Amino acid sequence: MPDSGICSIVGELWNATVVVALLNRSPHHRRATRARPPRHYTMELPQVQGRRPRCARVLPPPVIPSGPRLWRTGDPSEAEVIRRPPTINGGGFVVTDQDQRAVFSVDGCGIIGASGQLIVRDGDGNAILFIHKKGGVVQALCVNNWWRGYLTDYGEPSKLVFSLQDPKPVLCMKGDVQVTVEPKGRNRHWDYEVTGSFVQRACAIKNRAGQVAAQIGVKGMMAGRDFYQVVVQPGYDQAFVVGVIAILDNIHGESTRLPCT
Repeated sequence: MPDSGICSIVGELWNATVVVALLNRSPHHRRATRARPPRHYTMELPQVQGRRPRCARVLPPPVIPSGPRLWRTGDPSEAEVIRRPPTINGGGFVVTDQDQRAVFSVDGCGIIGASGQLIVRDGDGNAILFIHKKGGVVQALCVNNWWRGYLTDYGEPSKLVFSLQDPKPVLCMKGDVQVTVEPKGRNRHWDYEVTGSFVQRACAIKNRAGQVAAQIGVKGMMAGRDFYQVVVQPGYDQAFVVGVIAILDNIHGESTRLPCT
């Protein structure tokens, strides 16, 4: 190969080497090829001015409803329940205080003339509660019998205050009667239940905490199915308790159900 050709090749290699060296010394190239340190990401929750960060809340214990606010006393109240003969006064019963004064009365089928309907009256004969049993095809297919209790306004139902479910016998077994104070809250299927035997006059109405709201029993020489006692504890509504007793009486085919069957 001629000397001139070798020289030209050497010259081109030298020029390329110089260009590469200059590029490596360029500040722009150093910034582009310099290894960047790893970035550390931090997550910050959005802060709302005037508000504290959200945290777990401790809910207060549930408040157990004590029934409609109709007739309440600060002391335990004892009352006597006297069944009325269906052939004379149309059935039902009267509730008297310790002075033998009528404080409530309940009219059933013998007076109203329709089955599944009850009226609770005060001592002056004014209707304060209207109670009726739900009917229809849907009710016939349910496992519970449902009752509704309404406040009355000028003798007409106006406001739903409680509901009661009476389990139908299934496989010869029957559950407890449960009562719900309206309006019904979330995650609250019932507020009261009836334990014991109403037929034997030995039962109680208890709240969800197991506290006795009212006790039904017999006392005295005349005690029996036609004459028994009910004790309502302080803070619980007497008219509400009488309404529950009226439904129990009707469920078991007693004075409020006669002469209807």
